[in-house]
Amino acid sequence: DRVDTGTTVPCPIAGLAVVYAPQFTAAPNVQITILNAQAGDDIVLVSQDAAGFFVQIINSGSPVSRAINWLAQGY
Repeated sequence: DRVDTGTTVPCPIAGLAVVYAPQFTAAPNVQITILNAQAGDDIVLVSQDAAGFFVQIINSGSPVSRAINWLAQGY
């Protein structure tokens, strides 16, 4: 197993692309936490594969900017 993490990473309104270096052998398990989340915030993991993932934070249907922590575990 391998674990990659990101702490207090800004996630802009347009979303955030995270690229693993090096990439995993298979798509890892990804966990994302919104820091200082507000009522109505939702995490949308738009896409993911062995090379990385794309995440966006939505509040009441509109994209918002927040900071996140993320963890990817795989091999």
